[in-house]
Amino acid sequence: MCHPPSHRLRHCEEARSADAAINNGHCLLCNARSNGLLIASSSLAGLLATTGLYTKGMSNENPSRRCEERSDEAISNIRAHLARKPQILVVCTGNICRSPMGEVVLRERLAEAGLDERYSVASCGVSAEEQGNPIYPPAARVLREAGYDVPARRAHRASDAELRESGLILAMTVGHARSLRRRMSELGLDLSVLHLWREFDDSGLEIALGGCFGEGGFLAESASEGRSKRGSYQDFYVSNGKADVPDPWYGDDAGYWDTLACVEAGADGIIDVLSQ
Repeated sequence: MCHPPSHRLRHCEEARSADAAINNGHCLLCNARSNGLLIASSSLAGLLATTGLYTKGMSNENPSRRCEERSDEAISNIRAHLARKPQILVVCTGNICRSPMGEVVLRERLAEAGLDERYSVASCGVSAEEQGNPIYPPAARVLREAGYDVPARRAHRASDAELRESGLILAMTVGHARSLRRRMSELGLDLSVLHLWREFDDSGLEIALGGCFGEGGFLAESASEGRSKRGSYQDFYVSNGKADVPDPWYGDDAGYWDTLACVEAGADGIIDVLSQ
């Protein structure tokens, strides 16, 4: 389940354990009760934004506590890759919603941490279906309401050069990771640089030394599988709720707030790793 919206209200234990709270990877309710009422977490985030009470990136969690739970070796490996290739590449389906949101948030987090001269961040898609299109308007609107600067940019499919030049490649879903694995294998690239965004957001996924397909990685069991029988196009949309940043495409603004919450939580975790 993704983290609550960026005001960081915590899901209660019932929401953490209830299958009903997950629908195709989307957070539906924050089961925080106020006077006996269930409050939709995404709606509350939007309300806080419109009333000026939303505080971007606000968190009461101790970043060092999160990092202590991660593998020192895996973190060292990520930093070593980025020392050689300091570009972080964020990847979703068409490069108009989730990956540009990740790019915008992570770039700002890098600047806030004083790491923007050491690392760069870019985004792309596994598909060319949105080639040339700007950030999808609802995604751009939610970013602006949350206080982020939204650049003028155009969607594009991941190029061979981008994949070769990136020391950390972050897939927004397991389907994106599988598509990237095929591309990277064809190019003879090191798969240990490929991770899931949600490995960094305290969702319970481990940051594995060999990447998401390596030993201990969330997708390790599927690492030896051949090309999907369904074909690479369908793989763009294969999801696993636990491991995926939720896709806001078919919903209203509330879904974009949920997505932003997961994106911010992952960006905070990435900064924790890079700051050690």
